[in-house]
Amino acid sequence: GAAPYMDQAIDWARQTGLKVIVDLHGAPGSQNGFDNSGQRTNNIDFQQGDNVQRTLAVLQTIQNKYADSSYDDVVAGIELLNEPLSSVLNLDDLKQFERNGFGQQRTVSQSRVVVIQDGFQPPSSYNGWLTPKDNNAQNVALDHHEYQVFTDELVAMQPWQHRQYVCNNVKQYSGADKWTFVGEWSAAMTDCAAALNGYGIGARYDGTYPGSSYVGSCASINFIDQWSQTLKDDTRGYIEAQMEAFEANTIGWIFWNFKTEASPEWDAFRLIDAGVFPQPLTSRKFSQICSS
Repeated sequence: GAAPYMDQAIDWARQTGLKVIVDLHGAPGSQNGFDNSGQRTNNIDFQQGDNVQRTLAVLQTIQNKYADSSYDDVVAGIELLNEPLSSVLNLDDLKQFERNGFGQQRTVSQSRVVVIQDGFQPPSSYNGWLTPKDNNAQNVALDHHEYQVFTDELVAMQPWQHRQYVCNNVKQYSGADKWTFVGEWSAAMTDCAAALNGYGIGARYDGTYPGSSYVGSCASINFIDQWSQTLKDDTRGYIEAQMEAFEANTIGWIFWNFKTEASPEWDAFRLIDAGVFPQPLTSRKFSQICSS
């Protein structure tokens, strides 16, 4: 199984000074229908049959292990479920699942942070829920994911519009009464990354996604050595705008991802090597994008 690999990854993180959030990325029946749930499907059956109870049982195994004090130096939190599609799921039942998952965590650790993914709802919509005023719930954080590539309208925007969208969209994830962080974001202004929309499915940007219209070519997007200086600067500006917005309005961020096979818009290492991702992180090529 995956457990030995998870243990190795956590050991590597400990050795390099990284913190880890252990999350359950896929649930029985699929919580969102996305391939990252383990199956791409139109039947989102997470809340059918005994799937919720099966998920809680899996979570209990994870919680029992990583709540141990030997992980205090490296495991920052345990996230109950990645990206539950709240627009399709029964929200009341979803919140009950999350409350139960929180309760399970507290039976084995009072201090380990419980992370709730916001289910594509504004984090502020969870205000008053699982707070100290709600049965003295402590150490709860919200994980918000922020992308600009999953609709035809977003991939058709110009770079300056992507930056403006970053600044204007702050209200969608600010104002929460819990610790909130942006747990996924990227440098992507296109959906050209391999298999981003699912294995064998094309991209909206080049019109190969079903029902989409051509915006531009994906031919060079996945080869950063072919990027023009203008594209590098536009991408750097987009990254800096997001960092500025996230750092001013949340407790932090996690870039998705550190390394890919061949998708530089999603690859921190390639972006750093090309001088596109700020190094050090406080370095800025453009100043105060959202406040200018």
